[in-house]
Amino acid sequence: MAALGCATVRRLLSAYLDGETSPRERLAVKAHLDRCPACAEELDELGRVAGLVRSLPAPQPPEDFHAALVGRVVERVKAEKAVKAEKARSREAGPRVFGRGPVPWPAGSPLRAAAAAVAVVLLVLWSGGVVYFLGQDLAGGRPRGSESLAVQPGSATPGPTLKALEPPSGTAGTGEIGTEDSFGASAAASGGTGGAGLPMPSGLAGRQFVLSVDLRLTCDDVAAARDKAVALAEAAGGFVESMNFATDARGKASADITLRVPAAGLMGFLGQLRGLGRKVVSEQASRVDVTAQHIDLQARLDNLRLQEHELLALLGKAQNLSDVFAIDNELARVRTEIESYENQLRALDEQVALSTVSLHLEPAETGPGPDASFPRRLADAFLKSLAWLGRAAEAVVLFVAAAVAPTAVLGGLAWAVWAFVRSRRGVGSPR
Repeated sequence: MAALGCATVRRLLSAYLDGETSPRERLAVKAHLDRCPACAEELDELGRVAGLVRSLPAPQPPEDFHAALVGRVVERVKAEKAVKAEKARSREAGPRVFGRGPVPWPAGSPLRAAAAAVAVVLLVLWSGGVVYFLGQDLAGGRPRGSESLAVQPGSATPGPTLKALEPPSGTAGTGEIGTEDSFGASAAASGGTGGAGLPMPSGLAGRQFVLSVDLRLTCDDVAAARDKAVALAEAAGGFVESMNFATDARGKASADITLRVPAAGLMGFLGQLRGLGRKVVSEQASRVDVTAQHIDLQARLDNLRLQEHELLALLGKAQNLSDVFAIDNELARVRTEIESYENQLRALDEQVALSTVSLHLEPAETGPGPDASFPRRLADAFLKSLAWLGRAAEAVVLFVAAAVAPTAVLGGLAWAVWAFVRSRRGVGSPR
């Protein structure tokens, strides 16, 4: 054991004199006293003082000490009973919960205010959930009264949707929807109106368009509808460009598929896709005129081909190697640009010939349909709001656990380390 200093020994002298030190402390203090006259003298003085104190006569309490002590105890008991009675009266005077007894918290308690605030928040959230689910189109999950650009919600048939995008029979086999005959005949047949509410311009001779459609369906079996959509696209001469299939925590599946199909058969293909779902939630179409871009690329390509022909003629007339090398380098540059523009034209022609269909499949909501009676819809909305509140409470609990648990663990470890260090401070700690 390390030698103790004078300050530590002087703090331990009283315990040493009374025999309250541990064996190790007693040995350490004795070893210090043997070599420190000052501390030994202070111990002698402390012993003489203790002896004088012990020699003093024992104090005698006054005669009425016992009676006064009993009176004070009785008064304290009466005061505590009065406080308890006052708390009981305040609880009895407080509001009752559904008539089943008083609120266990006294009036004005912070716990009662916090409970009231939580109750108000829950009531607001619950009523909002009921109103939200009551306003839902329960068969399809969309707000009642909303409309899409192409199809009315709840429609089971395609109707006149995208009529202007359908190529006429006279253009079958052309492989392109953006031809003069297809759009001219379609415009005449539809009275100048394009698909999905798009206006059909007049004078479409020689115009080329890139068509894309966004279709959203609800279906009973998302996986089966996905497989059928892929099969329909391949049967129509198209292919799947991208596909994403996911399942959420509640086991509900959804799929996003991007399909490329020949533009000439777009309308028939869309009709088949609509038949895969229970309801068309939304259908939107867009038409991009790429005629100017196509003409510009073709003009640049024709100009480069003319330059290539002239350079080949000059190459045959070259008289020396320097001219041959210069013409050959320019010819290589021109041919590189020709290949670039040819690739751009092929890509543009492919976009015109193959329309893009973005298909989103989602599960159909269970419950009464939009034409069900109000009591049934109200009961369904009530149950859905309860489930929503349960999920919200679960999310809050998980968030609190994730936010508080690490802090609690770290705080507990810090407290354990601090308690261990304090316990190991040894004899140096004051008594």
